Amino acid sequence: MVKIYLVRHGETENNIMRKMQGWCDSPLTDNGVQQARQVGRELSGIQFEAVYAGDLPRQKRTAEIILGMNTSSYVPGIKTDQRFRETSFGSFEGMDIDEVYKAVGRFHGLGEDLFLLKRSDYTRKEISKMIAEADPESRAETGEETCRRFMDGILDAARDAEAALYEDRDPEVLIISSGSAMGILLEELDPDNKFPHMVHNGDYAVIEVNRGKAVLKELNSKR
Repeated sequence: MVKIYLVRHGETENNIMRKMQGWCDSPLTDNGVQQARQVGRELSGIQFEAVYAGDLPRQKRTAEIILGMNTSSYVPGIKTDQRFRETSFGSFEGMDIDEVYKAVGRFHGLGEDLFLLKRSDYTRKEISKMIAEADPESRAETGEETCRRFMDGILDAARDAEAALYEDRDPEVLIISSGSAMGILLEELDPDNKFPHMVHNGDYAVIEVNRGKAVLKELNSKR
């Protein structure tokens, strides 16, 4: 069995400006650095066999801070894997979040106000699909696409950790990703809604992978 600690990166400039971030990037704020340090303190005693981050700078920077505070791991460095990127929002990236939802609502004939009020009734996969369908450049990902690549990355990381460990214990792996992608994955792993699927900056989930099956065991939320 492999235990995965899946962490959302610290707060960024785009987060506080409420811009749709996706595959575009912005630096961590001072608060975001402190969030990463807090996670680093909480996980400092865990002996990670490997540390992964998506290939976006905000994800890698968060991983560097957390790993730099770890007192038990001897990993040679951070492995970047684009499968742990945020969901792509295509041509909507960099736009005001509320304006994006209004545009998506208009595209689907829901009306601006109705979509803003009712979006919590949709699953994250449904919302991502609606955004992808409304993207005029057809570059945005669906939730299914995000979930598929994310799950593949987690299962590969778990297999690699098991193969590399020669000690008689269960390996533990750290992965840094982003909020929407993590929320979609949690939704997939938690069909009975035992855990909140809203993932805040600095939150982390604990996932156990056993014989190719991933199970969500915990969500540590900062709110």
